[in-house]
Amino acid sequence: MVAALSFEAVGCGSRGRVAVTGAGPQKAAAGLQTALRRTRPGRILAIGFCGGLDPRDRVGSCAAPAEVASDAVQGVFPCAPWPGLTQAGRLVSVKAPVATPQAKQALRERCQARWVDMESFAWAQIAHEEGIPFTIVRVISDGAGDKLPHLRDPGSWFGVFSLAVHAFWARRELAAVVRRMLCEP
Repeated sequence: MVAALSFEAVGCGSRGRVAVTGAGPQKAAAGLQTALRRTRPGRILAIGFCGGLDPRDRVGSCAAPAEVASDAVQGVFPCAPWPGLTQAGRLVSVKAPVATPQAKQALRERCQARWVDMESFAWAQIAHEEGIPFTIVRVISDGAGDKLPHLRDPGSWFGVFSLAVHAFWARRELAAVVRRMLCEP
């Protein structure tokens, strides 16, 4: 498994080792390349949090995209099927957080995506180059209508508390999903 942040690295004993790469596309790529020099898995499961772009998706909902794209690089990578996992929709990776509901809506329309993150496209590209099947399971930590906090915007500061609560909720759901996928018969 691969995750951007230690907080997202939920596993399941020996079947749940997680390579933590760091956030953002450059760190994600470098971190996964380093991990693959140490061990070559039969498949890669990308786990963590994402932003929701579809107003119908709620915080804490599981995102299992069928494909991943980038808003900066041409190309789309299909996600490998996982037994028992229903995969649909597109996740788009970006270079920086998408902070406002307006920006999320514009990204959704431009990229025809349902979710957003900053790492999955970089991981998918490396997995594709290495010939390793790649699947994504993320949990929504901020919804399409949520404004992410910014230091220069005092009106958004309440969002820090809200985002922290959402992150803990998303982590609990992510751990449950990973356990069902890897640990339960």
